[in-house]
Amino acid sequence: MTQEFIFSAANNLALLSWILLIFFPTTRIAKGFVRSFFSPVLLSLLYLLLLNLKFSFGTDGGFQTLGQVISLFENPWNITTGWVHYLAFDLFIGVWIRNQAYIHKINGLFVAPVLVLTFMFGPVGLLGFYLVRLLAPESFQLEIFTRSTVQEFFNRNKPLTQLAIALFIFSVLTGFLCFLDPRILDDAPVWLKPTKFFISFSIYTFTLAWILGDLKNHLKPQFLGRFVKWHILVAIVELGLLTLQAARGVRSHYNNFSTLDILIYSIMGVFVFINFFVVARLAMIWLKSKLKNISHEYHLSVSWGFFIFLLTNALAFYMSAQPWSRVGNYDGQGLSYLTGWNQAGGDLRISHFIGLHAFQLLPLLGFRAADLKIRSGTIHSVGIILTLFLIGSF
Repeated sequence: MTQEFIFSAANNLALLSWILLIFFPTTRIAKGFVRSFFSPVLLSLLYLLLLNLKFSFGTDGGFQTLGQVISLFENPWNITTGWVHYLAFDLFIGVWIRNQAYIHKINGLFVAPVLVLTFMFGPVGLLGFYLVRLLAPESFQLEIFTRSTVQEFFNRNKPLTQLAIALFIFSVLTGFLCFLDPRILDDAPVWLKPTKFFISFSIYTFTLAWILGDLKNHLKPQFLGRFVKWHILVAIVELGLLTLQAARGVRSHYNNFSTLDILIYSIMGVFVFINFFVVARLAMIWLKSKLKNISHEYHLSVSWGFFIFLLTNALAFYMSAQPWSRVGNYDGQGLSYLTGWNQAGGDLRISHFIGLHAFQLLPLLGFRAADLKIRSGTIHSVGIILTLFLIGSF
């Protein structure tokens, strides 16, 4: 058997196991084939065989210096053995996370994103799982992530919750495409950017669904209906065009190489511009509404979240007007694999990322304020620090 055959066989086994683990975890085949640790053990046995039959240190290979490791993995059989090692351990961690989730009664809707991260980036998924557990009460019974919480999202705004779930499903599909499609764009898989945007937009949509539930009695039905329809349209247009560009194998942003590319980038910019004012209108309603059923800390944290989100979007108009998001040194190779940020110099997208996701972190901070003993002063301090950081970074 060749290295290519073993590589493909191991990949296909791992991919099938991950599909069962993420999408069909309660089925009999998933329980017997994956969650029983059968497939990770099978990959481990394959690793053991390769280690004994094919792995070789050669003349200069070893683990004591970086040079020795580089020399070690110049051998194709050693690379194949190392790859099976990664597949086995990542899958083992994924199965462990899924089983732990059942033990601690964590809803599958919140486990799936962690599993996707584990599938794609290994230790990042493990960190994500422990972050979820860190946000839980001391009993680790994740009371904020139960089935009743999922139902609460539907009660608050069913269309946006359905959209958020659909976007997450698309993120999983494009995540798998990162491994199936060999094309590379800007030093990363061509489908990596759509995957990140689908995840980000899904989280953003969940946030809006929750906040709209708080404002249910303070919004006119006409405004609520139009807001939801607008957000769905924004998601379809922005992510649809982003997916189209990925399918074409070209950049979605800062792309002026053809008339079609200029048109697509312009349409995306127009929708983001209009969305700024739509969200600003919702923020004004939030600030003016006297919400009696929520804590002062939670109201304050959402207010800060709106402010930083809108500030980030305003600064994004400046960023989009630049010829490129990267600043300073740029050698064409120094790009972060996960984020695409410029490692050789600066990158305006770093502050943009932090500002956008403060819209989720700050409300969550306020929501858990009582449990974590967080007071208004702390929330103000976090908001001010983030604001100064955003302004200073631009």
